[in-house]
Amino acid sequence: MFSEGFLSSDDDIAPGNYGLLDQIQAMKWVKHNIQVFGGDPDRVTIFGESAGGGSVGLHLFSNLSRGLFKNAIPQSGISTSPWAIYRPPYTTRDAIVAKAIQLNCSTASSSEMIACLRTMSPRELVEKKPLGPPMISVWAPRVDGHVIAATPEEMMQQGSFFPVPMMTGTTRNEDAGAASGIPNVEKGFNKSYYDSLVYGWSRRFGNYSNVVENAIKCEYPPSDDPTKNRESFIAFKSHYGYTSPHQIYAKVHTDKQPNVWMYLFDYVGKNDPEPKWKGAYHGIEMMYMFGAPFWESIPCPYTEDRCLSNWGKKQEWNDEDRRISLLTMRFWSNMAKYSDPRDGDTKWDRFDKTKERYLEITSKMSIKEHYLPEKMKFWKDTMPKMLRGEMKVHPRCAAASDTNTLIVSSFLFPLSILVICQTTVEMGIFTFF
Repeated sequence: MFSEGFLSSDDDIAPGNYGLLDQIQAMKWVKHNIQVFGGDPDRVTIFGESAGGGSVGLHLFSNLSRGLFKNAIPQSGISTSPWAIYRPPYTTRDAIVAKAIQLNCSTASSSEMIACLRTMSPRELVEKKPLGPPMISVWAPRVDGHVIAATPEEMMQQGSFFPVPMMTGTTRNEDAGAASGIPNVEKGFNKSYYDSLVYGWSRRFGNYSNVVENAIKCEYPPSDDPTKNRESFIAFKSHYGYTSPHQIYAKVHTDKQPNVWMYLFDYVGKNDPEPKWKGAYHGIEMMYMFGAPFWESIPCPYTEDRCLSNWGKKQEWNDEDRRISLLTMRFWSNMAKYSDPRDGDTKWDRFDKTKERYLEITSKMSIKEHYLPEKMKFWKDTMPKMLRGEMKVHPRCAAASDTNTLIVSSFLFPLSILVICQTTVEMGIFTFF
C-alpha cells in the first residue's frame, strides 16, 4: 500500500522509503538465488514504468543498490521526473502530520505521532488521504541520507550514479489522461478554457505564477482550433512531467556510460479502446512489451479497474499489433540479455549529447534526432533560468511578465498534481537463463 511504503515523519522515528527498501531486498534475493533456477546473477536488469521508472532511476543513485543489477530500463518515469522524489521546500512530514490529525493522533512529537498511527488498522491508514503538495504525490520517496543520500540533481552534479547500460524513453502523449475529465474533450476546448487550465496549473508557483503562466502560453499558445488547445495542454504536461526529465538524465548518464538508448513509443493499435484523441498515452507500451496481443487471457499488471478492456482479448488485436509486440518484447529482452536492445534488423543508434538520437517505435520504425528541440529547450533551459531569476519573460514572448524576484528552489520542475501508485510490483526485474 502506497502510504505504508513511503509514510515518513521526515526523521529517524519513521524514515520512510520502505518501498525502495522492499525493492532492494527483492533484488538481493534475485542476486543470491537466481542461479539455483538457472539464471545468471551477473545479468540482472531492472525495469519500471511510471512510478516504477522513478524507482529504477533512484536505484541508480542508491549505494544500497550497488552491484545488484547490470542494466536499467526506466520507462515513462525517471529520477529527474518532478514527481519522483520529495524536493525542497516540500517534506513528507507535512503529509504525515495531516494524516495524524485526521486520525486524532497527537502531533506533539514524532514518537507520539508514529506510536499512535501504529495502533491504527491498515484500512484506517489507507482510507484517510491527506492532500499532498502541488508538486508531488503525497506519498513518495525522500532524501533520507541512507537509501537516498541527496536529490538526484545534486548527485548528478557530483557524478554519483551507477553508469550501467540503460534504455529509456516515453510515449508521445504521456499525460493525455490529464484531459480525460474535461467535458466534451473529444471536441477540444476554446481559448478561454485553455487559458483557465494554464492559469490553474501555474498557481502552484504562488506569487510568481504569472511568469510561468505567460511562459507556458507563449511556448504553447492558445488557438482558435479547439483540438489544438487540447493537444497543447497534453503536450506541455507531457513534456514537463516526462519527456524532458528523461532527456536531462540521459545526457548526464552518457558522461560515464556511452551505451544509452532512447525511444519514443508512438504506436496505437487500430482497435485500442481508448479515445483516439489520446494518441500514445501513458502506459500503452506495457501491453506490447508483455505480449498482450498474443494471449487469450493474461494477468493484468494493474488492479482490475485500471486494466483496459482489450487486455487479454486476443480477438481485438490484429497482425500489426502482434508485429509491434514482437519487436517491443525483443528490444526489452535483448537489453536484458546483451545490454543492447538492438535486434540486428532495426537500426537504433545510441543516444548522445550531440544528436540526441532516439528510436520512434511505431508501424514505420525510424531513427530521429533532437525530439522537439524548441520544446525541450524551454523545459531544460528557459524555465530553469526563469525560476532562478535570470530571465523575466520568454525570449519569444512580447507580453509583459511579472517583475518580482523569483525564489530559487532546487525543485527545478515543480509538479502538477499527479496521483500515482508505486509498489514493488511496478518495478520489474529481468534475469535471463
